[in-house]
Amino acid sequence: MRPLSILVTFTASWGFSVKDLGTTAYQPSFILPPPTTAIGALTSGVARALGRLYEDSKLLEVVDRATLYAGFSVEGAIAQHVDISRYIIRVYMRPANRKYPQYQFGAVPVGKTYVYGRLKMLMALDPSKLTLEVRQVLNKAPYYITRIGMKEGIVAVDEVKVGEAEEREVFDSSFYQRVDCAEVVGEGFLTVSYWKGGFTDEAEERVAYIVPGIKGDYFTSTKLKFRAKKKGYVFEGEGFATCE
Repeated sequence: MRPLSILVTFTASWGFSVKDLGTTAYQPSFILPPPTTAIGALTSGVARALGRLYEDSKLLEVVDRATLYAGFSVEGAIAQHVDISRYIIRVYMRPANRKYPQYQFGAVPVGKTYVYGRLKMLMALDPSKLTLEVRQVLNKAPYYITRIGMKEGIVAVDEVKVGEAEEREVFDSSFYQRVDCAEVVGEGFLTVSYWKGGFTDEAEERVAYIVPGIKGDYFTSTKLKFRAKKKGYVFEGEGFATCE
C-alpha cells in the first residue's frame, strides 16, 4: 500500500521557536522544526476538522502511530537568533522570597528562527493505521493548522497537496532524512540531532538527520539526491525515505 502523503506550504508571520529538550537558562531554537512538530501540527488540524477545540492524547497516538515520515524544509531563507525575554520566575523562588518584586522576573536567552520565504511540511502516513474518522478529514485538516512550534509561531496555509506517493529508491529532496533510513549522494548539507518520540521517556533517545542546505549568515534549503536504505518515495517532486 502506498503511503498517503501531505505537502503543506505555509507563510509564517515571523518564524517559529522549537527548543531542544532539557534547555533551561539558555534556550536555542532548531534550524528547522523536528518531525514531532509536524505530527503535532497535523493532529491539531485533524482535531479542528473534527469539530474539537484541542487535540487529545488518543488522537495524537493515532497520527503518530500511522506516521512513516514527517519533516520540514524552507523555500527561501532562515535566520537563527537568540534574544533576551522576560520570564516569570517567582514560582522557582523560595516561598519566603516570592513576595519581593525583585524576584518576580528573570532574563532568559530564548532562540527564535526567522523565516524569509515559505515553510514547507511533508508527511507520509500509513492509511491502514488511521481510524476512519481521521481518514475522512485528512483532505481538509491541514487547512486548520495555525501555528508551528510555540503558540506565537503563527502561520497561514498557502497550499495543500494530498495524494499517494510513488516508490523510488533514488530520489531528490529538500527535506531532511534520517541517516539510518537514507544515504546522501552529493555535498551541501548539515546534520541535526532530533529526539525520538514526543515528550516522553523515549524522547531521551536521539536520531541524526541529514538536512539539505547551505548555512552562512542564513540557511537555505537545497535539493540533494538520496538513496533509500529501505524504502524511498516521491510525492509532488519531493522524496523521502522510511525506515519500515
